[in-house]
Amino acid sequence: MAKQDALKRVLPSAPGHVRFVAVDFKHNDLVSAMSDAGYRDSKRTFVLWEGVTNYLTAEAVDSTLEWCSTASTGSRLLFTYVHRDILTRPSAFVGTRNLLTSLEKAGERFTFGMDPSHVPEYLAGHGF
Repeated sequence: MAKQDALKRVLPSAPGHVRFVAVDFKHNDLVSAMSDAGYRDSKRTFVLWEGVTNYLTAEAVDSTLEWCSTASTGSRLLFTYVHRDILTRPSAFVGTRNLLTSLEKAGERFTFGMDPSHVPEYLAGHGF
C-alpha cells in the first residue's frame, strides 16, 4: 500500500487498465495472483517489481523472471536489486551495517543480490 500511496501523490488516479497486484512471494503463487488480477498474456504488459528481489530466495527471483520473460511482445519489466556485495562484503558500502541493523530490528533481512556486471547475462539466462 505504501507504494500505491506514493504513486497517488503524483498520479491521483491510475488509468483503468492498471492493476496493482500484491504478492507474498514466500507464500503465494505469482501465476494465480496475476490471473486473479485479470492478467492476459496476449496483452502488452509493464511489470514494476520494486523493492522485492533483495528479500527473496534466488529460486523465487529466478521463477519470477522466467514468468516475466513469457509476457507478450513489447512488454517491459522494471525491477530493483541490491548489489551482491551488500550481502557478502557489507563494509564495501558506507552505511550498510546501519541498514542491515535497521532491517533486522524490523524482522527483515536481505537474502538476494546481484553483481551489476553480471545482470545482462543473468537476465539473458532467464529469457530476456
